[in-house]
Amino acid sequence: MKTNNVSFIASPKVRINQEWTASFALEGGIVSKRLEHSTLLYPNQLNSTGLNGNPQEITEEKGVLNTDFSVGALFYSPYLYFGYAMHHVLEPNISFTDNPDGVLYRRHTGHVGVNIDLPASPHERRLGKAPRISPQIIFQQQGPARELNLGLYYTKNKFTSGIWYRNEDSIILLVGVQSRKFSFGFSYDVTISKLSNNTFGALELSTAYKFNCRSKKPGLPKAECPSF
Repeated sequence: MKTNNVSFIASPKVRINQEWTASFALEGGIVSKRLEHSTLLYPNQLNSTGLNGNPQEITEEKGVLNTDFSVGALFYSPYLYFGYAMHHVLEPNISFTDNPDGVLYRRHTGHVGVNIDLPASPHERRLGKAPRISPQIIFQQQGPARELNLGLYYTKNKFTSGIWYRNEDSIILLVGVQSRKFSFGFSYDVTISKLSNNTFGALELSTAYKFNCRSKKPGLPKAECPSF
């Protein structure tokens, strides 16, 4: 099955006062899904010696084309930020057979984070390099499925470490380093659900490089949220 997505995003920012800024976002586009029947192989086509010649259950290519929209809002200050996002606002039907129950449910995401500066020297504070901890909460719901994530970051200078708990599923450990041009991150998901007997967890590596861009004019502040 192949999925192609083309979308456009607009995200204006509004300065509320000296401390608070609001950022709003709208994403709209089209999503194409296509199922290539020639690559499918069904159990009833197999026997002890291989293929038995039974025909495929799907004998033609299936495709569906939908519009998809998402909205979101973020409110942030140097020490507190929170937001909400809704994906698949129109709940498109993604069934290849026009099944009325093949609806892609709206996905709701709410999150909140806090930056807490730890004791530091006056020099570190002047340079904005004081160590900090950042507690995080993310809640998601899509149809009957719900997920709660609780996290905590520790940041000092260029280094970040953190731990996340995904309810009844896994514990996530991460470390990262970020310079003016490069960033590198490593995380490991420790499975604590019933799947722990069949999986060793999951590793993830990430790296990024920032190109030189035209300097922005002084204006709205950026959100002080964790980079990893």
